[in-house]
Amino acid sequence: MRFGLLVVLSLALWVTSSSQASERLIATAKQDSSQVRVYDEKGNFLFSKSGELVGYTSTTVTIKDGSQNRTYDNKGNFKFSK
Repeated sequence: MRFGLLVVLSLALWVTSSSQASERLIATAKQDSSQVRVYDEKGNFLFSKSGELVGYTSTTVTIKDGSQNRTYDNKGNFKFSK
């Protein structure tokens, strides 16, 4: 009985950690010359874009590219511009 419970708990933890890994949050966005580099809470590189860093949250980064402010999600996908 204990072995079965251990297997179920281990599987539940694995599923939880696997789904969280795909939803990494933005912890830091840094201007590096003409590139903005974005990192998660563990310091892992998420993505980079060219332009000037305007600001960021845990789920978005806004970068000025020419006259446009472009906003990207935590995976580097373009969301919208202003």
